[in-house]
Formats: sequence, structure tokens, C-alpha cells
Amino acid sequence: MSLRISIVLCLVLLSACSKEQAKSDDQAPDIQETPLPSAAPTAESAMPSTEGDLVLESLDQRASYGIGYRIATSILQDQNIQVDKEWILAGLRDGLDGRGQLTESEMIAAAKGLVERSGEKVQEANRERADEAIDFLRENARRKGVETTNSGLQYEILEPPADPDGPRPTKADIVEIHYHGTLLDGTVFDSSTERAEPVTVAVAGVIPAWIEALSLMSVGEKRRLYVSPMLGYGRKGAGSVPSYAVLTFDLELISLKKR
Repeated sequence: MSLRISIVLCLVLLSACSKEQAKSDDQAPDIQETPLPSAAPTAESAMPSTEGDLVLESLDQRASYGIGYRIATSILQDQNIQVDKEWILAGLRDGLDGRGQLTESEMIAAAKGLVERSGEKVQEANRERADEAIDFLRENARRKGVETTNSGLQYEILEPPADPDGPRPTKADIVEIHYHGTLLDGTVFDSSTERAEPVTVAVAGVIPAWIEALSLMSVGEKRRLYVSPMLGYGRKGAGSVPSYAVLTFDLELISLKKR
């Protein structure tokens, strides 16, 4: 876990766990009606309001504002956190005043709980994509013109080669290709076609689906591939490709270069 994320987690979890502690106190049970620990701060501990124009005169003031701003923007980037601004400010105030309502072990336990919740969401999303992949590929295999290999790779021929009996790439070869890759929802995650720049790659260095597809193609041929997660980027994903994603590629073999 990075230092930035650790700082954010500690701040947010301090406020979240303070809510749970407040529920067990002799105060009102509804946390929304419970005043903040510093509901009436002294002049020394009160934070400046940002409703007007701040006058940041000193280096320390500008640096302090920058720290607070970066913490806030980092928190907002984490979709696993439901931001409660008042309690974040309360946690900051308590930390700066050198007082804490939780022990170190309590904060660590809360941090683990947040990580576990995030992991559960990721696992659920993975299960949904895996189920979606199975359903899509099962239905797609029934479409006219779609062929399925023994590995489960599905394809349809968009443009046949000029010479169907021409040489076909092996793992030892280098090829020049064009490709256009999308997710099932139509999102383009990579495309040499859109860049108008064909790429030269070693066949042995590409994903399993490409290795197999290229071995079946001749120069000039263009196929549309429907790639299962296990023939693509699997459970890890890659870049903007999520885990367990079905990929669609329009793949064109422009030239074959023997090593």
C-alpha cells in the first residue's frame, strides 16, 4: 500500500471508527444527531473557512493548504469510501491537536475492514464479468459465420487472403499487423487502426488468442476474434482491460517476416 493511500485510509478510518465509538457512548444513539468532538473549537484550534478568499501569506500557510488539498483530492478518487466531510475535518483537527479517540490497533483493525470491503467488491465484479463472458461466448458461438477452435477461440473471416494457400506465421516469425480491440460494451482499449500505424510484433510475444489466430491466417487476411478471458488477459487484466473480460479484435495480417 502506498504512503499516500495509507495516509488517506488512516484519516478516513479515524472518522468512520469515531462514529462507531460515539454510538456506544451515553450520548444520543443516532450518529447524525451526535455533535462532532470539536463542535465548539477554541480560537487556537479553529480551522480557517474557505468560503471567502484565503490570504496565504507565508510559505507554511501555502504548504499546509496544499497538504490538505492533496489529501482531499486523493480521498475523492477512492470509490470505496463514502466521504463524510465533517468527520474528515474532525479527524484532521484531532490529529493536529495531538489527541486521538482510537488506539493504533483500533485504527489498523478499521483499515483492514475497509480493505476487506474493497476486496469483496472486486471479487463480486470479477464473478459478474466471468458469468458475462460465459453467457456471451455461448450465444456468440451459435451465430452464423462464427467458428470455434478447440481452445475456445471464436472468429469470423472479414476479408479472405489473396492467396489462401500462402505461408502462415509460426511462433518463430515476426509479423506486421493492424488491430482494433474493444470490450463487450464497445469501449476501445487499444487500436493501431485508429492511430493509422501498423505494428510489427514477434508472434511468440503476443496473447494466446493472437498466436493461435495468426497461425491460421495468410497475408492480406482480416478476422474478427472473440477472445475468452483465459486466451486474453485472464484474471489480472491489463491497463484499461479489466479482469475476466471478453475481448473483440479485428486483426489484419499485413506482412510476414521470417526471422
